[in-house]
Amino acid sequence: MMGLKLQGYLNRLVDAKISAMLNAFGAVVIDGPQWCGKIWISLNHGNSVTYIGDPAGNFQNR
Repeated sequence: MMGLKLQGYLNRLVDAKISAMLNAFGAVVIDGPQWCGKIWISLNHGNSVTYIGDPAGNFQNR
């Protein structure tokens, strides 16, 4: 999996688990408190990005 690897990203313990779950199911929910690295982990494993709450385009992705 290629991912959108961010410069300076440090692998976390959960990365291997997320990779295994993505191979098995194709999608996962990453949930947790603020500032724990959810976005960085998601970008590391994702091939594309869609921001639902982006006000550009009058929230057209909602």
